[in-house]
Amino acid sequence: MATNPNKVIGVLKALSKAADLIRKDKDRAIGMGKAQRLPGDATVERKALDHYAEDLQVGLRKDDLAAFMKLLGIKEPVEDFFEESVLAAAMSSR
Repeated sequence: MATNPNKVIGVLKALSKAADLIRKDKDRAIGMGKAQRLPGDATVERKALDHYAEDLQVGLRKDDLAAFMKLLGIKEPVEDFFEESVLAAAMSSR
């Protein structure tokens, strides 16, 4: 991220657009997954999306990352890995 924040912003924007597509057009999202040879039954996948699609979002709080890092045993400060301005830039111009 330090050497090329624009790539990180691009990935976050792409993830956000994907989450938007899944929320807005579940059937199309499932079809796209099938086209990429993702496993699973389309009927089951649709039922699953009906339950969790609205909760999909691209966002991360510093506290969330700190908890995850703790679980993984990462001792460095969360500030070494979290830059809120990058997330804000990615979400501002979706």
